[in-house]
Amino acid sequence: MFAKEFDILYQVLVFLITINTIGAFITIFRRPRSIASIFAWMMTLVFIPGFGFLLYLFCGRGIDGEIVYKYAEKYQGRITEINRSIQEHNLQYHQTVKTPESKLLKNYFRNTEESPLSKGNDIVFYTDGNSKFKSLFDDILNAKHHIHIEYYAIFHDEIGTQLRDLLVRKAKEGVEVRLIFDPWGGNVTMRFFKSLIQAGGEVVPFITSRNLIKKTRLNYHLHRKI
Repeated sequence: MFAKEFDILYQVLVFLITINTIGAFITIFRRPRSIASIFAWMMTLVFIPGFGFLLYLFCGRGIDGEIVYKYAEKYQGRITEINRSIQEHNLQYHQTVKTPESKLLKNYFRNTEESPLSKGNDIVFYTDGNSKFKSLFDDILNAKHHIHIEYYAIFHDEIGTQLRDLLVRKAKEGVEVRLIFDPWGGNVTMRFFKSLIQAGGEVVPFITSRNLIKKTRLNYHLHRKI
């Protein structure tokens, strides 16, 4: 009797492993990947049955092709527009003698990302958060036309609330306010920005979200703070 039950259990186990392996092959090869990625995920899905697919759900799916296409469709037009704007901006400044290093850097950006270099930039380094946020809030208060902000981590705390309230104030003044945040970076949701949206601001979560089934990508996050 025991031998028969063991045999049934063995057959069920073999069946599940076979299904898991077939599922792993279908999952991995249904979209183009690098050799390293194929090998790594195949080992994960085959040798960690069940949990491997759960891990893949959050970390292995990549960005949806539809989303990538939507952004790629607008990409070239925006690059052309930005290039033209920067070229017009650079005409305000005198031509300087270019060193071999500066020419190399310029060619690098142009050839890799089609990113033109602009003149007349001014950089300030901040060594502590207090002075940084004071400067940020002063800039927001002095904004006349638009405020565009990207942040990985926004928290429902004193600084986060002050940031939101200042943006609400500027939106009510007629300034264009647009904000992108990463829902996994801090502890706020769209509800936190309800007053900003009601004031006319535009708030968008980064391409990932807390939607556990449709959009979550634990390996894609907005790390910019602009």
